[in-house]
Amino acid sequence: MIKSKGVALILSVIILTAVLAIALTAGKIFTDKLKMSRNTSDSMKAYYAAESGIEWALWYYKTNSVLPTCEPSCTATIDGAEYEIKIVNGAIKAIGKAGETRRGIEVEVASAATYSACFSMGG
Repeated sequence: MIKSKGVALILSVIILTAVLAIALTAGKIFTDKLKMSRNTSDSMKAYYAAESGIEWALWYYKTNSVLPTCEPSCTATIDGAEYEIKIVNGAIKAIGKAGETRRGIEVEVASAATYSACFSMGG
């Protein structure tokens, strides 16, 4: 009879340990999913910030018939994300940053005559 009391205590400790292990594993999985979700959101913000930088540079080019002078670079912040534009050998390079994530886009720019013709034809 005395031995059965000790078995109940040991069994309780084993069950509590198993429940604790399950809870810790579930917490780790949940934390990883939250981190992944935040990284996805930052990635999208960074991409769209870079795209905004490209669009701004193309608008500037269409309006002024010259690429913007970004020495060494042009930067702007949009809704918590930021973009940086560099003009290198007639190409527009934009890097968007959000949190720890960076995404880049590069666009080659045709001559002003070709560019104007594309817009006038609706292309």
